[in-house]
Amino acid sequence: MGHAEGKVTGRSHGKTETQAEAVLKIVARRKLAMTARQQHRIVEYAEFATLFDWIDRAHSVESVDQLLGEMHVEWVLERLRKKSRRYWPAKQRRAYDEGVAKGFAEARAREEASALLMLLAHRGLPTMPRQRRKIRECTDLATLARWFDRMGSVRSVEDLFGERRAPVR
Repeated sequence: MGHAEGKVTGRSHGKTETQAEAVLKIVARRKLAMTARQQHRIVEYAEFATLFDWIDRAHSVESVDQLLGEMHVEWVLERLRKKSRRYWPAKQRRAYDEGVAKGFAEARAREEASALLMLLAHRGLPTMPRQRRKIRECTDLATLARWFDRMGSVRSVEDLFGERRAPVR
């Protein structure tokens, strides 16, 4: 990190601390009961807009729970997303990563199948419902790539799939 970047980060961090300190001072001045966890949450929270909102609301709420209540669920979920995965056992992390990779591959296959169907329509090649279903349900990216490669030279969807049967004599 360069000198200039460090200054920007330092200034930003200082503003966050100042806003958090303001919230804590208002809560203390109003003599609202606050747990160590709530205090930690206020100090640790780094979103300016929320801190400013807390400053405004700290003057009128009856408790610190009321002050922090609306944001609590979002904050907890954010913390869990940031921290929890690193504590998972290796087997669980691998399974999660494999699931994410599979999901991305399936999404990509759906996009490629959709593009292939649009190209067939653009070329004016008629497709039967069975053929459209076969394209939409294909999840093998290599097969979809092979069909794309054939796309420029085929005269029918049967040619695309390699399904054209020799005429019976």
